[in-house]
This record gives sequence, C-alpha cells and structure tokens, in this order.
Amino acid sequence: MKKSIALIIAFLYLASCASINPYNLAEGEGAYLKNRQEHIGKAKFIYLFNDAITSTGKKSFDPDINTAEWDAIYNIPSGEMTLGLRIIYFPEAGLDPTVGEALKLGFTFLFSSESRSRVFGQVNHYLIWVINPEDKISGLEGVKINALEGITYRINSKIEDGKAYIWIEDDNDVKVSETVRGISAEYPNYWLWDTLPPPVH
Repeated sequence: MKKSIALIIAFLYLASCASINPYNLAEGEGAYLKNRQEHIGKAKFIYLFNDAITSTGKKSFDPDINTAEWDAIYNIPSGEMTLGLRIIYFPEAGLDPTVGEALKLGFTFLFSSESRSRVFGQVNHYLIWVINPEDKISGLEGVKINALEGITYRINSKIEDGKAYIWIEDDNDVKVSETVRGISAEYPNYWLWDTLPPPVH
C-alpha cells in the first residue's frame, strides 16, 4: 500500500514538471517557452506567453489571464514564429508574503498605514501586452524569434521613462529578438505605454 502511494505521488510530481504541448510534438522535439516571475528590488514582474503564430497556425496558451500559470513551460515547434505575450507589472510589490505575513497584514490592514501600503503594493499592477491581432495593425505584430531545437526561451523587459521595452532571450541570457514596446490593450483600444511608474528599488 505504501509503495502504491509513493508511486502515485512520484507520478503526480513528474506530471507537474512536464511541459504543456499545444502543438502535439513528439517527446524531445521542438523548443520551449517558459513563463516566469521575477523580483527586482521591490518591483515584481510576471512574464506570461499568450500565443504563437507558426507555419502551422496560431495556438493560444493562456487565453484567460486569471488561470495563467506563471511557471508553465510550453513545448513549441522550432523555426520562425511570432509570439504574443503579457507582463503583469507590480512597481512596489516587495517579496511575496508568507502565509503568516499575509495573515498579519490582513489583521492590521485597517489601522496600520504600513500594512495598507504593503497590501496595495501587492495588488496594484499594470498589464503590459505584446499582441498578435487577427488583423495586422502597425506596431502590434508580436515579437519574432527563430526558435532552435531544444532551447528554452523566456521574456525579459525594462521599464524606463514610463515605457516598457520587451524582448525574448534564451536560457543563457542571450537576447534572440528585437526589442519591442509594450502596449496597453483594452479592447478595442490599443496604445503604447508611456506613463508606467518606475520600479521601486
């Protein structure tokens, strides 16, 4: 019985580590896109891939922002493609609180300005997009890469003078795409961000 439980736990652990395979590639084929979370000073960035247009068509990865997994890895074909992505940017989030810290913040929120400031920093965020619209619109064509077999790619960015600059890099921190500007996308309106607050260090 104990051996069966151990095998089930091992299987669930391995399954959770497996990549998501929207293009149904054979094991070991293609490249990878990795979502991630990064803290820089008190700022927090959550980097999420939305979709990719390849020679086989468009595939959506996380169409619902509320269910996107920040640590997901997607198995994609190698070759040229255009990526759509989004960044959830918290200028002053600080490190994620532990369960105990979160409870303390909840209890002290009403009478502690320090607690309120910490909570607001954790929830106040900006959505920054690079999108692949169905109808091509100048400046909104996604970000292009040539994905190499076996390589893992990730999003990186810089907030400067109110603007978001975004690019793709490989797992050796080598930039592999052009740098594009992030936009605010509230359908049907799109505009380049130029009022983002700087990251708090």
